[in-house]
Amino acid sequence: MRQSMWMVSCLLLTLTRGAIAQTDLHPKFEVASIKPTGPDASGSWYEFPPGGRFNVINKTLKGMIEFAWDTQPFLIFDGPPWLDSVH
Repeated sequence: MRQSMWMVSCLLLTLTRGAIAQTDLHPKFEVASIKPTGPDASGSWYEFPPGGRFNVINKTLKGMIEFAWDTQPFLIFDGPPWLDSVH
């Protein structure tokens, strides 16, 4: 009897701890919006404005992958033809 009460207590403690851990007062989500750059655009850069945003201006998808994974261009291959041409 004492052992079963111990097991029930442990089970309830575990379940309530998991329920408390999953409540978040400030829910967060990620959104990505990718828009093509016009043909007359010049220069390219990364911006880190306040509020946790991250903006990429006039970069190719290959360039963004290089930046995100901190890798070299020759290590990125077998992508679509526009991977290194469309900004």
